[in-house]
Amino acid sequence: MKPLFQKIAKWFIYAFAILIILAAMVVSIGTLANPYLNRHRADFEKWASKVLKTPVTIQKIELSWYYYEPVIDFNGVRILDSVTQQPTLQLAHLTIHLGIIQSIQEQRWVPDYIKISGTELTIQQLAKAQWKITGFGLIHLSDNTEQPNELIPFILAQPHLILDEIKINYIPLASSTLKITLNKLSLKIRIKPIPSRVMQCSNKKSH
Repeated sequence: MKPLFQKIAKWFIYAFAILIILAAMVVSIGTLANPYLNRHRADFEKWASKVLKTPVTIQKIELSWYYYEPVIDFNGVRILDSVTQQPTLQLAHLTIHLGIIQSIQEQRWVPDYIKISGTELTIQQLAKAQWKITGFGLIHLSDNTEQPNELIPFILAQPHLILDEIKINYIPLASSTLKITLNKLSLKIRIKPIPSRVMQCSNKKSH
């Protein structure tokens, strides 16, 4: 039995050594990739500006690892007004946690969750169903035609969103300003598909 225990102990030592080597390799990949990512920061800014349909600037990009999954952190994100080029919304961090398994299955980069942290919003109610939000412009409950960018659709399209260190100044119509802080608020959005039978019925009624 003694040789068997020695073999098992030796196997655990080898496995532990391999894990340490792999961890060191992962850290090294992140360290080596950071200068490359920052050299291509303009490409990320161009992509973000195209998605949100408004100019976006990024101060710094960092790649790290959470166990075996990569995490991309965009530091100092500023969303600019397309006319004045002045910042309308500033984020200390926009962190994208990529899901490796789902990305391989769908053959595209799929975020496991997105974390937004370090910003301040002012929400002002202008009318019964109308608000003005920092970085979002005018928001209507019945009509969103005046929405100047795609921030809200982008946020709602994320299946898992984490909000941290978000300071909100809410100004209602006939009341004093309310100050709210969101810390580590996790939001999971699940959109249920419309059953095909319901879709067929609605198509028949429209004719």
